[in-house]
Amino acid sequence: MSAPRFYGIRPPGIQTDPFPGRLIVIEGTDGVGRSTQIALLREWLEDQGYAVVQTGFRRSDLASRGIQRAKRGHTLDPLTLNLFYATDFWDRLERHILPALRAGMVALVDRYIFSLIARAALRGVPRDWMEDVYGMALIPDRTFYLDITVEQLIPRVINTTGLNYWESGQDFLRGLTSSTTTSSTSANFWISTDPWRASLALR
Repeated sequence: MSAPRFYGIRPPGIQTDPFPGRLIVIEGTDGVGRSTQIALLREWLEDQGYAVVQTGFRRSDLASRGIQRAKRGHTLDPLTLNLFYATDFWDRLERHILPALRAGMVALVDRYIFSLIARAALRGVPRDWMEDVYGMALIPDRTFYLDITVEQLIPRVINTTGLNYWESGQDFLRGLTSSTTTSSTSANFWISTDPWRASLALR
């Protein structure tokens, strides 16, 4: 990675010196195969001698438990819930991603701000406002979006995690896939509908 670039204003305390590490993001809805692709890529990178750190939604020590409690109770409005997610993201960026990049590691991120913004917009939070919130996000070296049709996705979700309160309905899933891919016009996206081709491209 060259000198770090951000989607908005560079957060205070982050220097402009180049990072020797690399930031790779895997995007896609639940059930599309992100975990499989990340596991394959991590194994390949480590075989090549790269040190890898992996992170994703709700893995922040600061916010993850609060998010889980809020989702169980369905008590938070969309704006408050998404500020919880923004807190989770910043904590992981500051504590996990940036230190890894400074140390020359590869940071593999299971979903990034693109999914967060798309989900928030579908729940009624203004998209422009969410993009401003996530202006502190570091621009990845590469983002891979694993695409799938809703007709293909629903059986996979039902047979694994199942539909839930937060991600149920064809309208939500169809809107989520459409809204997330709109980011491909403004980010370094590589979109794949073929898991095998995606696996090769990730390497």
